[in-house]
Amino acid sequence: MNSTYRAGQLNKRITVQRQVLTDDGAGGKTNQWVAVRNCWAYRRQLSAKESVQADQLKASSTWIFVIRNHPQKIKETDSLIYGQERYNIRGISPQDVDCPFIEITAEAGVA
Repeated sequence: MNSTYRAGQLNKRITVQRQVLTDDGAGGKTNQWVAVRNCWAYRRQLSAKESVQADQLKASSTWIFVIRNHPQKIKETDSLIYGQERYNIRGISPQDVDCPFIEITAEAGVA
């Protein structure tokens, strides 16, 4: 992991969301995205691509988000919200206690 990040580079506000099972009010349960952490992040694009699926043009992009390490660990099943866009987490650098920052690889534009 690149340790050359500085706190001043973390200038984008993101929300980490996690799916939790909640009561639906009718005796059943439903999965719902819930915010588990709001934090500052540094963001850079890794790649972008387009494809045609079912006669429709689809676009997706892969990004690196760098955030401060925190005792509350990020999971690969979580997602990130930046602006109005949801990013699916694809990978997370080791979240060791001695690392000040962690890198999260996330993809936008995919279901």
